[in-house]
Amino acid sequence: MSSSAKPSNQEVYDDYADLINGAPVSLAVFNGRPFPYRFVVAQPERGKFQVAEILPGNVVQWVPLEAVVEAITRFSTSLPSKDFPFYKIDAGRAERAARHWMMQSPKFVETIHPVLQLSSPGYTYHRLDFDMKAVSTPLFDDFMRHMTANGEAFLAWNGSVFDLTAQRQYYLWLLGEGADGKGVWCRYQRRLLANAFVACNSDSKHINQFFTSRLVGKRLGIFQDCHNPSFVQSETFMLLSGGDPVFVEQKGKDGYTTELSTMFMFSSNLLPNITGSKAHRRRAIICPMRPREYFNGQKSDYEDRFWEERAGILYKCWHAWLAMKRAHGEIIACQEVIDSTVETSEEVMEHIFTQFFNHKPGTNTGMRPDEVVGVLRMRARMTQNYEISRFKDFLKRKGIEIKRHDRASPRYYDGLFPKDAF
Repeated sequence: MSSSAKPSNQEVYDDYADLINGAPVSLAVFNGRPFPYRFVVAQPERGKFQVAEILPGNVVQWVPLEAVVEAITRFSTSLPSKDFPFYKIDAGRAERAARHWMMQSPKFVETIHPVLQLSSPGYTYHRLDFDMKAVSTPLFDDFMRHMTANGEAFLAWNGSVFDLTAQRQYYLWLLGEGADGKGVWCRYQRRLLANAFVACNSDSKHINQFFTSRLVGKRLGIFQDCHNPSFVQSETFMLLSGGDPVFVEQKGKDGYTTELSTMFMFSSNLLPNITGSKAHRRRAIICPMRPREYFNGQKSDYEDRFWEERAGILYKCWHAWLAMKRAHGEIIACQEVIDSTVETSEEVMEHIFTQFFNHKPGTNTGMRPDEVVGVLRMRARMTQNYEISRFKDFLKRKGIEIKRHDRASPRYYDGLFPKDAF
């Protein structure tokens, strides 16, 4: 809009803020030109801001402020110079306009669903291209027949991914030696959830202070071909899947505390290492898979044919979750599988114990806790603190007590000695 009066920088920034927010007054300023992008601002903590772009279908995508700067710059560039001489701004002023908009805009407080069906109302991180329906799923039914335990829990867990109120403490562990469908299901989930999916790695070198930032806006994290079966007991994983708020820090950005919506799935040819504690037992949904013998047709297009059943697959998973939620309020897994897994994990601890330690109860002396840790680190090659904590819990379950002669004397594991002491 041409004008003989030059607006101040503050007025230009106010007008751009109104434009971005879709305020009717901006139509008069910019001759009816709408802003071609939709941005909103959230404030997880006072003084800390997040910017999101709202895509078609009310899909929410968190973006850096630079995305707003770029959008303003593009819009400014498109304006005719003769009609808008004062609103043709450079990148520096576009950044100041973006920051002004971010600070003074109404804050976005709408519920963001992790995933929604095509016709479901609401904001979401990912909207499916279909609605669930009761249709035939022959390939999926055959896939399920190769699962030797926890089939109903598998269905219910996958259905719970689409329920914002579902508890996140449960994790799915697909177990098999190969050629059993684990990879098919991982790739199917990646294709289904698209930008609400994140690939994860249980190697400690990939876990740092920025790891949680990758999980914001993601509903499903998959640890494919996991070779670290003890990771599920680590402090990191217990924190990520516990349902409590976590601290999120992006490189070069201010950190903030928020709640994640991410659920986790593993595929592995190893059993998870879990103890008999109630907290560990109730979280694991272990689904053993046996090798497949055929693909109901050509192997080359199997996964595309499997994908065509997605509306029926989701229907079965969702209704399995609803049934289990009504009956139990949570997901119930097969206790025999858990018992067997715990026994296997305990065998590993027992092997370490017999290889490096001797127990002579009633000696009124023994190893100090730091000496036990030294043996575990130097001789048993335990590098992770949670592994050492697991072994200490194992000693407690074996009835090996920590004692001290008096308050001034050091604590010791009663009757526990390194192997070479005998």
